[in-house]
Amino acid sequence: MRNSTNQPGLDLCGIAALLAVVLIACCAATSHAQDFQMSEQQFNSWLMNGSGANNSPEDHLGSTLQVQIKQLDTICEFTDQQRQKLELAGGRDIARFIRRVDKLKAEVVGKSFPQNDINELWQRIQPLSQEWQGGIFKGESLFAKVLAGIMDEEQTATYEQMLTNQWNRQYAAAVKVAVATIERGVPMTSTQREAFVELFEPPPRPKAGDMRYLRYLVLYQLSAVPESELSAIFDEAQIEAMQQHIAQGRQMKPTLRSMGLLAEEDEQE
Repeated sequence: MRNSTNQPGLDLCGIAALLAVVLIACCAATSHAQDFQMSEQQFNSWLMNGSGANNSPEDHLGSTLQVQIKQLDTICEFTDQQRQKLELAGGRDIARFIRRVDKLKAEVVGKSFPQNDINELWQRIQPLSQEWQGGIFKGESLFAKVLAGIMDEEQTATYEQMLTNQWNRQYAAAVKVAVATIERGVPMTSTQREAFVELFEPPPRPKAGDMRYLRYLVLYQLSAVPESELSAIFDEAQIEAMQQHIAQGRQMKPTLRSMGLLAEEDEQE
């Protein structure tokens, strides 16, 4: 009788212990599931802004370099020696950039982070991502310096004209986008739209810059348009409705400077 009465008690204790283990395991699994696991693919996607995430950054940049040299060669007709110098300079820019990428990868890839830390993690990658989007072969890159040094006078003139034409096309496209955005809240006649677009003249071409912010450069320039010129095109209600865009453009000044789209001589007082 003693065994028969004790056995159920032992069974209940065993079941209780088993349930406790299962509960702890479930809690641990839930906690683990809530953590963010940084994979190399996710890192590359954030770095490259979702483009070419299936390729390594180094391979992607290598292909970009070859395409860029080919495009320049078509216009400037480089010698073999000039092309070799550009390939070497671009390769060094890639190596320097990838060293910085690999350093950050070693710190975050393959590790888990609490959900609350995801934004901070994303912010750590952003400086490299912005440099990627702006183009690592521009500005103060070794590629840009070597390119400027190897071209003769005729090649330089051809290259500069190509960049100016490219900039003017990009700016004109940004004006169309900005005007279309403004028109959602400020309906315009076709005559008003045409006159409005004519207010925006391409500013001097920046040495480098993130073209994703070009639309905001247009809004910044809008903030400097005299009210008398706007009054010649729009009525008071339209100008009042446009004020939010004018204010936004004015506020974008620090960002445009940091993105390389606004030189000091272009800034409005």
